[in-house]
Amino acid sequence: MKTRATALMAATVITTLSVSPAAAEPPDGPPGHSPQAQFTLQADVLDGGEQVTSVTIDGHRLRPLDEESLTTSTFTVHAEARYPDDVDLMGEEQTVYAEERAVTDAQLTPSGDIQLDLETAFDLPGGATLGYLDPAGRNITLDLDYTVEQEEPLRLRTGREVTFSALEQGELVSPEVDAFDTGVSSTGVNYRLSRPAPGRDQKPLIVWLHGNGEGGHGGFYDNEPQLRANRGAVGPATPEAQEIFDGAYVLAPQVPDTWYETPSADYAQQLRDLIDEVAGRERIDTDRIHVMGASAGGYMATVLISAFPDDFASAVITCPAYTTTGAEDRRVDEEDISRLADTPTWFINSTDDPVVPAEETSMWAHDLLPDSILSLYDEVSFRGVDYPGHFSWIYTAQNDPTYDGVSLWEWMADQSR
Repeated sequence: MKTRATALMAATVITTLSVSPAAAEPPDGPPGHSPQAQFTLQADVLDGGEQVTSVTIDGHRLRPLDEESLTTSTFTVHAEARYPDDVDLMGEEQTVYAEERAVTDAQLTPSGDIQLDLETAFDLPGGATLGYLDPAGRNITLDLDYTVEQEEPLRLRTGREVTFSALEQGELVSPEVDAFDTGVSSTGVNYRLSRPAPGRDQKPLIVWLHGNGEGGHGGFYDNEPQLRANRGAVGPATPEAQEIFDGAYVLAPQVPDTWYETPSADYAQQLRDLIDEVAGRERIDTDRIHVMGASAGGYMATVLISAFPDDFASAVITCPAYTTTGAEDRRVDEEDISRLADTPTWFINSTDDPVVPAEETSMWAHDLLPDSILSLYDEVSFRGVDYPGHFSWIYTAQNDPTYDGVSLWEWMADQSR
């Protein structure tokens, strides 16, 4: 499946290299011929957002390759990223980064391709597939141009040496993201949908509502950031989650602008209509529709369930933006929260959240819902990496919260309308 992001990121980059006079011809070419090849970009949605994690060069013309001639210094990788031409930059530079990517490992795949693993880390310069346009507060899908240059010849098992004459960039491949189909609702709301393994039984539906940074911006509305900015949507689609739920659909809408500050749009009704559309054509158990949301999405999850209090099996609300630091008023009131009383609800927040104060949001709402569950963390630190305090959705997406020995996803799987 080609998404818009795939097309944007598949810009062609040709690198022409000289062939060493000492290099013999490859097995499938005439004397003096040096092969061309295409490389793909492999991306993964990490806890801190999607990054390009490896480059794979088509090596079918190099068989049989002596793997000992392939090292981390055989190729260099340069990455450049720009905001698309049709994005309102609001005064920002179009080029987001131009960086050398460190090659941490080089190996042959079972199919004979050359895989170059790249350094990854939270906030690594040059790794991200999204750029945060600060004036707009939006994550924007980037146009990526990668250049791969061969610095040392490769050696075939026959002893011959080969240097590529050209390396051409192909598609961006992100398996977890690409597993979601692309759609637009009858009211114009973008969405992505992951389906469980085929079967005859009806399965639950998990709805993920993204944060404010993943909404559209000034007409730029490409149905990508809600999957790539964090693991909130892709987490419930993992094999681990699917086993816990015995199969589940995952629906990830994208708001055209923002979940709040546009009351005339009535996004609660539009989301309810979208859910009905999807449930009407898929094998979904409508008694097991779960709503998850983080930050602005946590606010929207509350508004959605408050508007339709009898329709959902559970609510998982992470660092909900009922208010933000320094704001004078909440976006929801006690009556809104009280309408969640009949929906099993689990709140998740970090007490050091600098954006959404836990005491005024999750803790306040939990006090109003005595039967709700509240998981409070002192900080957001996961697998040895420290993140900003607002990133408590990392715990949600990794099924980290537990209550009475039951994990978050196990608890959700037990709930029914």
